Amino acid sequence: MNNSTYIDPLFVWERTVSPTGLMIYRGDQFPAQYKGKLFQVLFGPTFQEGTSDITKRIVMSDMINEGLETKFDFEDFLVYEKVEIGNPLDITEGPDGSIYFTDIFQGKIFKISYVGI
Repeated sequence: MNNSTYIDPLFVWERTVSPTGLMIYRGDQFPAQYKGKLFQVLFGPTFQEGTSDITKRIVMSDMINEGLETKFDFEDFLVYEKVEIGNPLDITEGPDGSIYFTDIFQGKIFKISYVGI
């Protein structure tokens, strides 16, 4: 923008999505590479060009500080498609270190635990 009246956003979605809840993972239930990652719940079109599918997803990113700027490089953590009704609303870390997210239209709370490979 280069307008001193406004502060530029940290991140701009190039396609229409509905960002809702977010959290920074600090637990020990997932491997160390997940600690400090930013998790965000989204509802909107897929990131693939040429598709119009609506998906519900959780993305994660490192927050990369470069001087006065913070950069994000989001990648999919969880995608659930073809669900008749659903809109992920919020995400949080539970006391057990698992990740929990809510779906407003299904009226459910989902738990994500790491089980290893």
